[in-house]
Amino acid sequence: MLKMKSIHASVIVLCLSLSLASTAAHAQTPSTRTHIQTLLLAEPGAEQDCAASKGKLDGCAARLFAQAEQDLKNAETAAMAAMKRLDSAAKSDQASKTLSQEIKAYALYKVAHCNWIAASQAGSRLSCETDLNRARAHALSIYYTR
Repeated sequence: MLKMKSIHASVIVLCLSLSLASTAAHAQTPSTRTHIQTLLLAEPGAEQDCAASKGKLDGCAARLFAQAEQDLKNAETAAMAAMKRLDSAAKSDQASKTLSQEIKAYALYKVAHCNWIAASQAGSRLSCETDLNRARAHALSIYYTR
């Protein structure tokens, strides 16, 4: 029961932090921009590298997704290393186990959320995953890799 409460709490914290990050991002983004335009503007130089044709935009979106995915993996690796150091100091394994559970919960949340975004035609699955991965990598880098 305690393990489920821990997972539940991790998912709630994740959802809240992602909601806050998403709210902040949307507050700064004019509603007339598409997700792809927002992605292109978020990466320095990307706008100049990408022509306005659909093929070029799709390629740019894929490149930005790959970078966000790698950034997330790097942040998760750094966070896990920090949790293992914490476990070592505390002579426990709870921090790393809990983070591992939370990483799995995030992956499930990301799939479900982006499926909903794509199904509701509110945006593309690729841009949704890119946005969530960037927010998650940023959150991990702030809280766990100091």
